[in-house]
Amino acid sequence: MMNKNNDYFSLIEKKNNFLKKKIKHNLNNTINVKILGGYTNNEIEDWLGYFLLTKGVHAKIDTSLWGPAYSDLNYVKKNKEDFLVIINSWRDLLSDKSWFDLKIKPSEINKIFETFFGKIKSNVIITLFDKPNININTKYGNLEEVVDQINFFIKKLKENNKKNMIEIIDFDRRNEDEYEVTNFRDWYSFGKLFGLQQNVNFTNIIANKISNNYIPPKKLVIIDLDNTIWGGVIGDQVPSSIKIGDESPEGRIFRDIQSYLKMLKLNGCLLAIVSKNEEKIALNFLKDKRNTLKISDFVTYRINWEKKYKNILSIKKDLNIGLDSIVFLDDNPSERSEVMNFIPEVNVPDLGSSPEEYLNIINLHNYFNFKNISSEDKNRSSFYIVEKKREKLKAKASNYSQFLKSLNTSINFIKLNSENIDRVHQLTNKTNQFNFTSKRMQISEINKFKLKDKKILIISAKDKFGDYGIISVVYINVKKELEIENWLMSCRVFNKTIEHGIMKELTKIAKKNKKTFIKLTYLKNDKNKILENVIKTLGFAKTKKKNKYIFNLKKKFDMNKIYCRILHG
Repeated sequence: MMNKNNDYFSLIEKKNNFLKKKIKHNLNNTINVKILGGYTNNEIEDWLGYFLLTKGVHAKIDTSLWGPAYSDLNYVKKNKEDFLVIINSWRDLLSDKSWFDLKIKPSEINKIFETFFGKIKSNVIITLFDKPNININTKYGNLEEVVDQINFFIKKLKENNKKNMIEIIDFDRRNEDEYEVTNFRDWYSFGKLFGLQQNVNFTNIIANKISNNYIPPKKLVIIDLDNTIWGGVIGDQVPSSIKIGDESPEGRIFRDIQSYLKMLKLNGCLLAIVSKNEEKIALNFLKDKRNTLKISDFVTYRINWEKKYKNILSIKKDLNIGLDSIVFLDDNPSERSEVMNFIPEVNVPDLGSSPEEYLNIINLHNYFNFKNISSEDKNRSSFYIVEKKREKLKAKASNYSQFLKSLNTSINFIKLNSENIDRVHQLTNKTNQFNFTSKRMQISEINKFKLKDKKILIISAKDKFGDYGIISVVYINVKKELEIENWLMSCRVFNKTIEHGIMKELTKIAKKNKKTFIKLTYLKNDKNKILENVIKTLGFAKTKKKNKYIFNLKKKFDMNKIYCRILHG
């Protein structure tokens, strides 16, 4: 987290100011984290809680007693924690009496880890054992070699574990100054493995790995042009003097920036342009073969002299994307300040004044998670291009009903399997607007949901213009009445009566199971307010219980509201 734009003490002040504010935590994002090992961990606990809060995750954090992590692994409860953070150090291995001896045989440590990973169901973030910066020889060989053998065994355990998430952090592969684990002064004075700066960096890494499971990656990057993706001002210079490509050091910097953005696009992130320029001149230069990015890489653009925050709001409305899903990149601090002031929900990294640092600064914010990328993600840009064809058809239709009929939309109910569970997990954790409870679930929880009285309905959709892929997931419980525990749907298919088609299927399932009612829980928040109207149109009535709604199956469901065919399998 630390860089030359951010010293440790200014970050402490920022943290303290943040924690002074009374933050209303989303209880659906409250998780349990246990830290094992690391010896004196009060600062780790403090910083980890802070970084998780800044990412929208409230954590209850507990730490083990003094000592190495492996000594506590046999006592960990199987399902109590959402995440276990295991901190290993070369100091865990050596005997206090003589560094020639070890506290425990390497084979015994390996056995402890093997038993632990065989029974644990929590997610695990584990550091490999670091290596000392002094030469130590033990009766089992050089300590570096002993550490290598134990670390190799841990890596193999991770590879063989398919049940839960295991993330490994290898400090020896990181910059020594920033990520050195053992700090001798702090160790002897306070029993801390980490120095001040290393503490901040380490906890930010952990927070990123945890938050990736709960906070959806950003969907749209809106980019300025001049001095952001090329060097120079295209309206003031001849095109040949613009810096981009291999001809100059500055040009190579901007070439890499464009290559990074192209990589984001190919991983499913949308790209758009907001630039103060003459549209014709700017678009013409994008045709220059020195550019990695082409006009076709952008789903839309606003190249004019309007205020940038207004252009961003226009794009947001055009693409139907939440403001907090947008990242805005601009080299100009006054433009960044304007956007932050008028639309603070948009993510605006402080890029500074050195283009060679842009990518490092963007990376520090952990906006993009490439861990689980679905085919829907990779095709996101094409989805929006096809959507423009739908909009043209809509403009020609005499009314909205005629437009919906002409789409020839069909929805298909499919079963959960190994091929689509990543997409189900992704929708569950990324969807905000059409999400009745905003509850986030891990893959292990989704798999456990498939019990006798519980079902997961997975819905894909397509129309005359193309395949939307999987667009909705409904978690239902049919033990007493049919209860919708959560229902979420992609914003790509809003206002196409697909939710009515899904509701029709729910009524069929309820009647088949001889139920009288369909129950629904709706936890309203700032992002899912639109569902108030959806609840009414689907025929649900509010009950006396808070956040609870009910549909009486004696009531006839209005079939005329459905403009899609329903398929199975």
